[in-house]
Amino acid sequence: MKRRARDVLSTVIAVAASLVSSMYVAGAEDYVPGTGVVAFTWWSGLSLLTAAGAAVLLCWRHTLPEIVTAVAVAPPLLLGADSLAALIALAALAASRRDWVLWVGGVLVFTATALAVGRDLGRHPDVTIAGELADLDGTNGTLVWTVVLAAVLTAVALLTGATRGVRGDLRRKEAEEQRLRAEMTRRAERTRIAREMHDVLGHRLSLLSLQAGALEVGGHADPEKAAETARTVRGTARQSLEDLRQVIGVLRDGKGFAEREGDREPAERALPGLADIPELVANSRRSGLTINVTVLIDV
Repeated sequence: MKRRARDVLSTVIAVAASLVSSMYVAGAEDYVPGTGVVAFTWWSGLSLLTAAGAAVLLCWRHTLPEIVTAVAVAPPLLLGADSLAALIALAALAASRRDWVLWVGGVLVFTATALAVGRDLGRHPDVTIAGELADLDGTNGTLVWTVVLAAVLTAVALLTGATRGVRGDLRRKEAEEQRLRAEMTRRAERTRIAREMHDVLGHRLSLLSLQAGALEVGGHADPEKAAETARTVRGTARQSLEDLRQVIGVLRDGKGFAEREGDREPAERALPGLADIPELVANSRRSGLTINVTVLIDV
């Protein structure tokens, strides 16, 4: 949310600065020396209109950097507008591209900036900006200053955009690494739960086999004991099916784990522990098995 607000604020500042710069350049182009009057012409009006359109397009400089840069570079190249919108668009282009498109955009913006700086150096001292900074010495001095200032402005735009792009790449890489780590953690957890449930299911199926064998051997001698053993077999079979459903749920999607019916407990809670040993022994004994239990705990 904070980054979103910062992006909106930077867009507002970029558009406002471009509009103000365009209006100033349009007024300076038609300034009448010694009178303080600005006599607008259709040429300066067209330049201002196209520059204002390029400034508005800066709202989409991060989503359509190629198109915005191509449009923003046209007014200073073909008309008498300034190149601030083109420089801002070039920064957005440098943040998203690292190929020949960036080189072409950089050359075009440098050319447009050089033309804009050259026009500003040729204006009256009352309205020039670059002329206040330069110590000009003839035509050669003007040309050198134009190239140097245009190169510096273009380099600043490229450096700003490249820095933003590198930071964005680092954020995306970090987010991807976090996603991969989380996926590896989930996969390891699914594997652990599946392994434990496999052991539980194997135990229950073995117990079911023993109970069925006891029922087969002693079922005719004692009907009551046979009925009790049958109930134990049925309960073990039902629990085995539930364990199988939990294992399949873990291996299928890994989202949480299959839930037990009724109380909606996670499947991981169904794993037996030390507290379940008496119940397991009692079930085996009810099925007719003779069991002596020895528990060894490694502390």
